[in-house]
Amino acid sequence: MNTVGERLRLIRQQLGMTQEQLAQRLGVGKAALSMVETGKARLSTRNKNILVQDFNANPDWLDTGHGPMFNAEPDMTP
Repeated sequence: MNTVGERLRLIRQQLGMTQEQLAQRLGVGKAALSMVETGKARLSTRNKNILVQDFNANPDWLDTGHGPMFNAEPDMTP
């Protein structure tokens, strides 16, 4: 099963965003996001909450890989 970092990358790709774009939305550097995607750092609770609230990501899917990736259509407004 995928790691949280791999699931984060899948969400980012599904949203059609670059690492730089998602990192900016999360308020972190591109290097920090890359480290989470590659499993070298953990996804913070703050950033998980942003993914859930701003992009409608399914928190259960982020944690476990079970269920749909999104709870609803992601909101792509800047």
